[in-house]
Amino acid sequence: MILVIASPEDTLATQFGSHCVEPIRRSSEADLFSAPFSLEIDHHTVRGSLSVHGEKVSLADLSAIFLRPSRTWWPGPEFAAQDQMFVYHETIASWFTFFDCAACPVINRFGLGWWLQDHSYPMQLRSELAAILGVPASDCAQPPSAFTKLTPTGPDPEARSVYLAGQLIIGTAIVTTGHPLDIAIRSRMSAIREWQNRTGISFCRLDFETGAVPRLKSVEVFPLLDREPARLIDRVAAALMEEIR
Repeated sequence: MILVIASPEDTLATQFGSHCVEPIRRSSEADLFSAPFSLEIDHHTVRGSLSVHGEKVSLADLSAIFLRPSRTWWPGPEFAAQDQMFVYHETIASWFTFFDCAACPVINRFGLGWWLQDHSYPMQLRSELAAILGVPASDCAQPPSAFTKLTPTGPDPEARSVYLAGQLIIGTAIVTTGHPLDIAIRSRMSAIREWQNRTGISFCRLDFETGAVPRLKSVEVFPLLDREPARLIDRVAAALMEEIR
């Protein structure tokens, strides 16, 4: 069974589900985080279960997890205002542990910094991947305010972008197959694969500055594809399905 956690409007999650040949259970972040779950860690043994629309699903029955939570969930008004922050962080920490302990493939297995809206998390990923690709990281962006959220982004019209979907490199209209940037990335695919395995990020979009020097502008680990061509979305979904087979 494959668990898909995404909003009903998530285009990629819908297309991903169309490629599934085994049963899937789909849930929104709000439904999942409001439902009961259990997790027991005993030395090297992990047991747990969660509830999807009233159905109890064992962690052991999951063959893969496709993780696209919107991170908009917040505790309801049944909690006092001063308790909502505590409940939020405890819930997020618990679900992070649940997904981190899952033995099945997880796309994406985000780091704790992503869950906690830590702005140093995407900056660290950018720095690491820039070093692997042998290009400088962009220094044009101003550090964001500590009080702003890490919101998902769509394609950057001012950047050259490519998608990494498992081992597949999918170029946009600007960076097509054979483009110097595409060739440079392919030549380092072995090191990129190691980075994916270490970080848990099997799907992301790389945005490069359009200047003469291909500086890595950002690594978007939650790309929004709604404005992308249907063919590109389908290629990404098919490539991610290969990751869990």
